[in-house]
Order: sequence, then structure tokens, then C-alpha cells
Amino acid sequence: MRHHRVMPEQKRALPAEMAGAPKRLREAREAAGLSQSALSDASGIGQDRISRLEAGKRLEGISGAVFAALAGPLGVRAGWLLTG
Repeated sequence: MRHHRVMPEQKRALPAEMAGAPKRLREAREAAGLSQSALSDASGIGQDRISRLEAGKRLEGISGAVFAALAGPLGVRAGWLLTG
């Protein structure tokens, strides 16, 4: 029996226009005077996910609905969070 080696999925690079999204998210949250936990409560997005987003982890394929939910309590546009 032959065994096929399964290659881990290659990490896709973020589109250049999204590269600043983690920094913008953190800066907007801090400017709004919110902790990650408070933003989680206000947006319905889990604090662990907010933490990963601010760290730039797992941004590939994230839905715009997540950024829209975060944008409201932060008082910014979702498009700005995503692309500046």
C-alpha cells in the first residue's frame, strides 16, 4: 500500500491593501477606549478572534461581515479597517 504525504496548506500572503488591517483595528479600538473584551461584547465577535486579527493571524478569507461588526462599535467604516 502506498502512502501519500499530505502537504500542509501553504500560507497565503495577504493582499497588500489588507496588510495594515491589524494595526488599524488595534488603533481604532484603542482610540475608542475599548478593551478587546469590551469590543467583543459590543460587536458579537469573540475576543480570541479579535486578538488573532490584531496580531495579523488568520486574516485570509475572513468575511467582510466580521469587519462590519467590528466597525460599528469603533465608529469607523469597515472598508477603512480592511484597506485604509
